[in-house]
Amino acid sequence: MGWMVQNQITKTLALGTELYHTTPQEIHGKSKTALNVGLVWDLNEEQHILASAGPTLSGPKGYQTYLAYQLTFGPAK
Repeated sequence: MGWMVQNQITKTLALGTELYHTTPQEIHGKSKTALNVGLVWDLNEEQHILASAGPTLSGPKGYQTYLAYQLTFGPAK
């Protein structure tokens, strides 16, 4: 389960934050709640950089990061 808020700051940059909760992945495991802050940077209509990072708020302690290159394509509008 999760909740996300995102705002388009400029024509090419969106910033956001997400709060999410996952149930245990194994029997007798622990659930996890985490908070991330991230961005989507549109290099052009087809190329995008996605990044996020944040700490675990409850459950196994940790910190997660994500960095990706996204290529979008398809029929013209």
